[in-house]
Amino acid sequence: MPDSSLARAFRRLPSLRLTGRLQTPAALVGVWLLFGAAFVAVRIGVHGPGAVPPFLFSGSRFLVAGTILLAWSAWRAGWRLDLRLADVAAAAVVGIGLLVGGQGAASWASQYAPPGILAVLMTTVPVWIVLFSWLFLRQRPPVVVMLGILTGFAGVAFLASPSGTAGLAVVPAVVVVAGSISWAAAALYGSRTAISRRPLTATGIQLLVGGVVQTLLGLGLGEAGGVHLAALTGSAGLAWLFLLLGPSLIGFPLFTRLMATTAPAVANTQAYVSPVVTLLLGWLLLGDAVGQRTLAAAAVTLASVALIVTANGRRAARRSAAESPVVGREAA
Repeated sequence: MPDSSLARAFRRLPSLRLTGRLQTPAALVGVWLLFGAAFVAVRIGVHGPGAVPPFLFSGSRFLVAGTILLAWSAWRAGWRLDLRLADVAAAAVVGIGLLVGGQGAASWASQYAPPGILAVLMTTVPVWIVLFSWLFLRQRPPVVVMLGILTGFAGVAFLASPSGTAGLAVVPAVVVVAGSISWAAAALYGSRTAISRRPLTATGIQLLVGGVVQTLLGLGLGEAGGVHLAALTGSAGLAWLFLLLGPSLIGFPLFTRLMATTAPAVANTQAYVSPVVTLLLGWLLLGDAVGQRTLAAAAVTLASVALIVTANGRRAARRSAAESPVVGREAA
């Protein structure tokens, strides 16, 4: 039987958090880097030597990641997750929207387009979120946030169209844009669910459901015939392992936490920074060219993120200051 003090310390490890103002910036940077690298890893996994069909490639790692996170959450809770059916259903809906609609579309399109282009197309996510919030929730965004979103979209659009330009087939482009709409709707819905405040459990359910649906979709499309065990020991296998350990087990829980603790526009700034990370990694790992035009677009993109985060941070600070006297009186 393990030492009780060691077991208690091990149980506390997932609860260690950065304090104060560093929490949100650290989570944002982690999501930006991991999600940006994911585009390159998916491209390596589904395109090139030893490629694995897209839905089985993604679905299998989501199945493993979801099982690990749910088991971890259950162990920490003494094997009593105390989940309501409504919580499970809500997390499942978010998982289908994010992983099958959003990420599944990007995985499929990775067979036909370079990762930087796909990352750029996914930058429409914050725009859809603001539009949905405005239309359905009657939450009109501040002018500064709108300016930041439009500036970021312009920056990544500029990044996506280098001189000479290689076009993207219409069908993959439409699929990725539809995936960005699915991601935006799921992210907005997820930010309003109670289970999102339990990020590990919520993400475990989302990954498990998304993995099941993607795997079934891949099997239904006959992808099993395109899987060769020899490929799993090469670059595709390494890409799969990185996607499991990084974006799945770390990135998605961080993203779920951000959806629960920040404005959706802030949580989804990854859609602007990820193309910059993807482009740099594509240059380092895949030999993609990065010129002055790209650097200028990256600068505009990062400036837009600063506008969005700063504006929402000031709103949150004003809201907290306005509520603090009320809290004080109730506590007294």
